[in-house]
Amino acid sequence: MRKLLRITLPSVVVFLLLLEIALRLGGVVYGYVRHPQGHSAASAVKSNTTTILCLGDSFTEGNGATAENSYPAQLERLLQGKGYEHARVFNEGRGGMTSSLLLSQIEGYLATYRPQAVLILVGCNNTWNLEKSSYFILADHSPGLLRKLERILSASKVYKLCKISWVNLQAKFRGLGQAEADMPLAGCGNTKERLTMGSIRPASRALFYQGLSAYAQGDYDSSMRKFHGALTADNKNYMAHLWLSHVYKSIGDAGSARQHIRQAVALVDGIDAWQYLIYEVVNRLRLLGGSNELRSLKAYLQDRYGQEQARPLVGIIDGAIRLSTDQEVFRRVLEYDLARIISTAKREGVAVLLQTYPRGLASNTAIRAFAKTQGAPLVDHQEFFENKIPAAEMENFFVSDGHCNAHGYQIMAARVYDALVAEHVLAAKN
Repeated sequence: MRKLLRITLPSVVVFLLLLEIALRLGGVVYGYVRHPQGHSAASAVKSNTTTILCLGDSFTEGNGATAENSYPAQLERLLQGKGYEHARVFNEGRGGMTSSLLLSQIEGYLATYRPQAVLILVGCNNTWNLEKSSYFILADHSPGLLRKLERILSASKVYKLCKISWVNLQAKFRGLGQAEADMPLAGCGNTKERLTMGSIRPASRALFYQGLSAYAQGDYDSSMRKFHGALTADNKNYMAHLWLSHVYKSIGDAGSARQHIRQAVALVDGIDAWQYLIYEVVNRLRLLGGSNELRSLKAYLQDRYGQEQARPLVGIIDGAIRLSTDQEVFRRVLEYDLARIISTAKREGVAVLLQTYPRGLASNTAIRAFAKTQGAPLVDHQEFFENKIPAAEMENFFVSDGHCNAHGYQIMAARVYDALVAEHVLAAKN
């Protein structure tokens, strides 16, 4: 039995790859592969409806305005007003979304909504949010072929399910603790809870979760009180420090946000806990301090845990630094993701329209170049805002953090409508 349990990872990878192919060729439908979290086939719209799906980050979600004044919501009202009675516009914008995250979810969105057209505005968050980033597939210094192959396969739900089942089998023979350490992060929420909050006093944990709930509802004052209360109950609750950095950044207090993220870093105890928190900490430091803060974190982890143990964490930090400083690497990742997103949509017969951000962000250059090379339709919002709106009036269309306000999103909606007509997704109407 022990010899059986020593089956190598390459053998497991090959077996799972063959299984994945067999399932797809056999037409086996496993619904949760086709739908991202929070969606179900029941939400699919009727086939006689012209469905437009808007995907992207906070500029699609509508930060800077109320939900009913996001560009997708205003686009639907515009369509209704022009007589497109059966047109529906769905907003699946999510703050922090990256092109790689969108690539991992695109099949589910298409299966859920069955749209005629998809509007995509994504890319600016690629420099700081490395969750599922294609950087780790494309980077010249990425791990060996086997680990690279495993990263690709990790997008497969079959692979994850079988890997977790294999780990559970090992647990019966080797002991639960070791098996949990081997398990992929995506499949072990209970382990994350144990490692990140297990040593925190119950009263502190309760206040922390209350703070999370308040933060999710946009009640920053209440969430701040709860998180500070969690620290009073247990001053080693580094998760409270971590989320206080979110709150202070959200209200524009970068100094306090930086102070709390540093306190969180100092309190995290153990390489196992770090593997669950590294993306969150890296993302926050990237927003607050840039490359210098990341290099300091890299040196700290190497000094505390040693070069070998810290290697996976350091790889993530190096990725964040390269994506934010090397435009060629940034471009390659964005093009890799967009090409596959468009290919997936085309296989389903869905039209894709790319967009640039209305502000002069660096990602616009890469988006524009990709659209030109691929011949993909592009709504160039930056070009319109910069060339059609006088500089003295620009502040009338944006809020202080750079997102559009209701008027700015109204312009975006009008320009997207024109593009949908030009691409014959919608019939022209007077």
